[in-house]
Amino acid sequence: PTVTTTCPGFGHDCGSYPLPYLRGEWPTSYQYMGAFPADFAWGMGTAAYQIEGAYREDGRGASIWDTFTGADTVGMPGATCSYCCRKAPCPVNPTMVAKGATGNVAADHYHMWEADIALMKSMGLKHYRFSIAWTRLVPTGMIVEGINDKGIEFYNKLIDGLIAAGIEPMVTLYHWDLPQGLLDPPLMQGWWSRDPDTGKPSGQLMKHWLNYVRLCFKTFGDRVKTWVTFNEPFTFLYLASGWGKAPSIKEFNDMDRDPWVAAHNVLNAHAAAVDVYRREFQPVQWGRIGITNNCDWREPASNHPQDIAAAERAVEFTIAWFADPIWDP
Repeated sequence: PTVTTTCPGFGHDCGSYPLPYLRGEWPTSYQYMGAFPADFAWGMGTAAYQIEGAYREDGRGASIWDTFTGADTVGMPGATCSYCCRKAPCPVNPTMVAKGATGNVAADHYHMWEADIALMKSMGLKHYRFSIAWTRLVPTGMIVEGINDKGIEFYNKLIDGLIAAGIEPMVTLYHWDLPQGLLDPPLMQGWWSRDPDTGKPSGQLMKHWLNYVRLCFKTFGDRVKTWVTFNEPFTFLYLASGWGKAPSIKEFNDMDRDPWVAAHNVLNAHAAAVDVYRREFQPVQWGRIGITNNCDWREPASNHPQDIAAAERAVEFTIAWFADPIWDP
């Protein structure tokens, strides 16, 4: 039957109840069918900040997560921002949930990568997605201020080691750890940059971002054939506005404005990186490139049309926010 109730997110018509069930009825059993494609790639994924450790070794620069967790960043490349720590001990961001947890050592992958690869091989792992720390390659985020050869050496050894072990390396270019040198408000506004007069997103990082991704494509693309631009932009943008993710600083904690400005900049950065790869590198390297989006699935609280619409709207504002601009015609 047609429903006339107004449902937010569905316009004026809530639509019909899913057939073949009458309103208020639910299936009592479920039939599962289908299968994963034969070439579906099962694997494992990590993030540089979550596993590498060695946060101030071999020329690595400070990231916004180092500052957020209260790591001693004094004297690190890029750690001279307007809200950066000036003298240790450095403060922990008050929005952080697990205060005291840092990526200073983490799983010590920077030193233990050979043992880690051996463990992966013993598991029979065939695909491994890891992220490159922007700050390990370009300490301040700006190539004009220097490239860190030690960082390039580390990722070259890791990639070669994975291939030798029969594991395909897949690389995430950005897994939340923005170089601190690119977030120094009001001068440098990171992903949250906007025109001071109109408030519209300004894409301040685009030049630095494209310099960084070109460096990665050029240096590692002969062996890396799967690239991911961003990992879970919803998380590092929406939750980073005061909900427990870095940077959560007062300048960009307006949930009604700041995540939306940053998302616009990030979507444009994704598109630009994909364009660069496809035009400049894919014809020779024969790789592929995409993005990793996330979604916390929502089920209606009841079979009431407004609850159904609310669940749909929550999903739309999580994953469709980023997926629709990329894949919708």
